[in-house]
Amino acid sequence: LDINEFFYWTMGFPPEGTTILNRRLLEVETPYDAVAGNYDELVAADPDRAAFLRGEGLELSTTIRAASAGFSVLDVGCGTGWLLDLDRHGWAQPRTYTGIDPSRPMVDRLLSAHPSANAIVTPLRSFVGERYDYIVALFGSASYLTDREIGRIPHLLNPGGRYMLMFFAPGFDR
Repeated sequence: LDINEFFYWTMGFPPEGTTILNRRLLEVETPYDAVAGNYDELVAADPDRAAFLRGEGLELSTTIRAASAGFSVLDVGCGTGWLLDLDRHGWAQPRTYTGIDPSRPMVDRLLSAHPSANAIVTPLRSFVGERYDYIVALFGSASYLTDREIGRIPHLLNPGGRYMLMFFAPGFDR
């Protein structure tokens, strides 16, 4: 079994005959591992991204604030914690926050800035959690999801819950 950041297995026995489960930390390298240490600085130094964050990004933050304020939020592909950084500035105030990302260095960076955050190193396909009022996959994170993972999202929502997925688009590199 691949659940959250752990891999579990038996010693070859069927589940009903198993008394001991083995567990190890699931270590998977992602392309973002190599840039995690200076990811936020790279984004801030890119003039196109800076313009985006002043324009469309500001509009996006307003949408996120309105949609997530007071609700439980699952942040898929949370990276270094952009949504929590908005909270630091008083823009978004979810009741509860869970961030998931397959890159351990990105999640480590998030946790160094937000030590009390609930952030898990796992891809969405392996994530086991609760149900949420609002699920986001921001800044192209949704482009990394498989059709099967995207199909899981409505099942992770509370009744009446909403989600917002942002995909990369050809010619749009911000």
